[in-house]
Amino acid sequence: MAADLKIIEQSAKIVWNFEEVKAELRAHVEKYVGLVVNDDNLKGMEATQKEIAALRLKVSKFRLAVKAENEKPYLAFEVQAKELLKLIEDVEVPIKDQILKYEDDRREKKRVDCVAQIASVAAELSLNEEYVRQIVVDEKWLLRGAKKGEVKEAIQMRVCWFLDIQRKAVEAATFKAQKIEMAKFMIESLSVGLISPLKFEDIENRIDSLDIGSLKANIEAEVAKRRDREAAAAEAAVIKAAAEAKAAEDREIAITNKIAAGVQAAADKAMADAKAEEIKQEEVNLAPIADVQKVAARFDVQLDLIFVTAAECKVVEALLRAQGIEYRAAVKKSVA
Repeated sequence: MAADLKIIEQSAKIVWNFEEVKAELRAHVEKYVGLVVNDDNLKGMEATQKEIAALRLKVSKFRLAVKAENEKPYLAFEVQAKELLKLIEDVEVPIKDQILKYEDDRREKKRVDCVAQIASVAAELSLNEEYVRQIVVDEKWLLRGAKKGEVKEAIQMRVCWFLDIQRKAVEAATFKAQKIEMAKFMIESLSVGLISPLKFEDIENRIDSLDIGSLKANIEAEVAKRRDREAAAAEAAVIKAAAEAKAAEDREIAITNKIAAGVQAAADKAMADAKAEEIKQEEVNLAPIADVQKVAARFDVQLDLIFVTAAECKVVEALLRAQGIEYRAAVKKSVA
């Protein structure tokens, strides 16, 4: 554009009676300085305040009026300037849009090329796909000023960085596998003889947090605790079984004694009943003799005990001995 932008005429100076008004206003407001409001002068002070406010409004309205009048030339100038800008934008925007699209296409091609370089270097260095997917294209590699050699070097460094991560992950996985195998072997060998042997699942959550030495000590301590618990449980079971056997024996003895006491009581009762019956019978049998002969006499009496057991015979014998009666026994098998 040959024509330069320039102002042909401009008048931005405002000349008014500022000093005159200022001097008059200063003299006018001096009488209001230092006034104190009280009950006696309240109404008068309110009127004074309104008078002062009227002065303020007069100055403000004048200021706004002058401002509006002086803005009119600028507003007209601004409309003209925007018209010129519109002429420029009509041709600038399409070109700018094409440049942006061209730049986007260029950057996308560059991005695709960087991705291809990443894949190539990763394949060459045997970087696993899970790590390749984590490599992000740096926006600096897409700049127009980025040099191919520097971009390639940066990509190689990024792949090597992830390659080191991969190597450490493989080493960690291998080390973990070794710890797992060692742990399983130790668990199996140390748990021999346990009723409830330790299982790998019981310590699996400690594999990652413990080194081999700590893991070994941990397994040994866990097995020792289980062995102690089982030994204590076995000892308690033996004590319980002995106590139960003693209690059973005591119950059996008590039952035997109770039965024996019952038998003895029955025997004593039988002897007493037999003695009473014998005396009664003797009194019946000897009553006639007692009536005829009132003197003491001794008799030989033959009693036949029919269909009795050996135990019952012993009861009778005990009864006779208790009474001081002499007897002779002749035993023969009973015929039912």
